[in-house]
Amino acid sequence: MLTVLASFAQAEAFDMSENQKWAVRKKFARGEVMVNTNRFMGYDKDAEGNLIINEDEAKVVRMIFRLYLDGNGAHRIAKILNTSGITTVTGGRWYESTIRQMLKNEKYKGDCLLQKYYVPKVGGGTVVNKGELQSYYVADNHEPIISKEDWEAVQRIRENVQEKEILKLSIRRNFQTVMHLQEN
Repeated sequence: MLTVLASFAQAEAFDMSENQKWAVRKKFARGEVMVNTNRFMGYDKDAEGNLIINEDEAKVVRMIFRLYLDGNGAHRIAKILNTSGITTVTGGRWYESTIRQMLKNEKYKGDCLLQKYYVPKVGGGTVVNKGELQSYYVADNHEPIISKEDWEAVQRIRENVQEKEILKLSIRRNFQTVMHLQEN
């Protein structure tokens, strides 16, 4: 009897989860943005749930983008912020990965990519949407902190840095292969 009740409860939880996912996807399809601003530096929400700039936090966001455009890497920017006593939106320390995530976030230029992440199953963790589900891009959704031109310039720099890292790895692997062949 207990097994039957547990099965019903599990099925009901699954149905509720699917209904919630359906409702969220419908909102996304209508272009309704859902952003958790508790962990998102630079923005708050107004009474209607629209993103509005938090000017104190936006200064830090602008500083990060400016430092990057001036030639500083994500690691160095994190170090500068930490030594300056500037904390993250949650009051923590800065890490290179946090800076990288911010630099590629389209919300800072006023756009939103909806359904970047999703939860594949009940009780599961969040995963990156790599095309498994439809995503929605909403341009000019809210006031930008960073100009589109500066955001695009940062993306070009990021791509160049990634290409250089791939080239370095390739050269290192080729060198190791040559050394291995010479040993044999």
